[in-house]
Amino acid sequence: MPTLHRAACCLLLALASPALFADTLPAQAQQIREALRGNDLDRAVEIAEAASEDSKDARVLVWAGRAYGRQAVQASVFTQAKWAGRTRDAWERAVEIDPDMLDARFDLIQYYLQAPGFLGGGRDKAESQVAAIGQRDAGLGKLAASILAFSDKDAARGEALQREAAELSPDNGRVLLAYSGTLQRGEKWAESEALWRARLARVPGDAMARYQLARLAAIRDDKIEEGLALIDAFIAAGEVPDELSLPAAHWRRGQLLEKLGRIEEARAAYELGKADPSVKQMAEADLKRLASAKG
Repeated sequence: MPTLHRAACCLLLALASPALFADTLPAQAQQIREALRGNDLDRAVEIAEAASEDSKDARVLVWAGRAYGRQAVQASVFTQAKWAGRTRDAWERAVEIDPDMLDARFDLIQYYLQAPGFLGGGRDKAESQVAAIGQRDAGLGKLAASILAFSDKDAARGEALQREAAELSPDNGRVLLAYSGTLQRGEKWAESEALWRARLARVPGDAMARYQLARLAAIRDDKIEEGLALIDAFIAAGEVPDELSLPAAHWRRGQLLEKLGRIEEARAAYELGKADPSVKQMAEADLKRLASAKG
């Protein structure tokens, strides 16, 4: 049932969205978040089910919906509809409880755009959420509108809307990550670098800016020494945004070290990177390459 599969897979986009309130989460939401970050889905769903049924806290419902969404992605075709419905219900309840809960509204946009009608999807519903976000925050409204543009395969308009969002909200993490990602997909490396350098100038020591500039150095094979210093500072600070992980940072550090010819240090960094499932395969490939070169 491909429509169910698409509806489930779209939930991963929401799970990757930067949280606007991660530092102020109540205990149950924080527990779900940490379980998801640790790839313990069973635990995340268990906490979500216990917390969400009677919860009056929109933040708990947002994270419960994200746990259900991850479950929908991994579920069989026989249970995907159930989990997708629970995901949608949690996010819709979050908005009912707190109309200013923009995380829930962003998650719902992705859901409504990609879920079939029998699972509660619909373009009109997504547009309604975009309008509601724009009424509350001009910059985030532009970002939300860019989701519609990209859904319509109008990449030029999507990028233009994200540029406007960055001008209106230059220090919003969700905006910066989205716009930077679009620039990098278009191989507009210098523009992406300028975006993060401006952020670092405004907020010295910003964790995401440090990581993104180090990542760009590794990808572009440019400014490697500076990139290594930035990723070292990121790791030493221990301040890890939701979208990142320390093991992934070590993997990036390994790439920079390898480019500098510091092979043993790179090997140790790649070993640490294997702890993150999202980069484990790449870290293992890097280790295999180093072993082959040594042999």
